[in-house]
Amino acid sequence: MTDIIAWKIHRHPNQLTEALTLLALLALIAMIWLTSMRARETATVHCRRACRAHEVQMLDATVALSAIGLCHSAHGLRLRRTYQFTFSRDGVERVNGLIILVGNHVEAIYFEPLAA
Repeated sequence: MTDIIAWKIHRHPNQLTEALTLLALLALIAMIWLTSMRARETATVHCRRACRAHEVQMLDATVALSAIGLCHSAHGLRLRRTYQFTFSRDGVERVNGLIILVGNHVEAIYFEPLAA
């Protein structure tokens, strides 16, 4: 019986390699998706806090990824993500803002000036 199993594995060694490669690829995709969701949640939380500190209302209660790239930081090579969000002073006028994350740390938050 073990001779048959060994023969099947020996006969099709690429199937095992393909299965392991597929599994590794799926794990990589899952890891990228989870870190992206974590970064988006971090950006949303910091935008809410910044909007409260500037006494404006964050609209849509979320951020949207507008750019992604690589950059060097003190911790080595990291993803630099730029998210857009909208805010308003009166709930009517929509103004854009940006938050930039390097890894999971906030690099900067920008608010466009409100109309007087």
